Amino acid sequence: MKEKIFLDMLTQDSVSIRKQQLFVDGNIEYSVGQPWRCAYSNTVQGRQQVESEVVEPYKSAIFALWGDTPTLGNIAQ
Repeated sequence: MKEKIFLDMLTQDSVSIRKQQLFVDGNIEYSVGQPWRCAYSNTVQGRQQVESEVVEPYKSAIFALWGDTPTLGNIAQ
């Protein structure tokens, strides 16, 4: 089993992260179960969540597009 992580819909204001468990048989990958998803907004709170919950190199890719400051005010997530 292995896990793949995808940055879906990465924009300057938000990102959706999808994780999928895969069973590998030779060169063929089979999805196992439903994907896990989580969305983050480019707010102060959302940036803190990305910092604590997202692993590298995905975290760096998000902040490379988001830059150094939030683009949205604090909104409920």
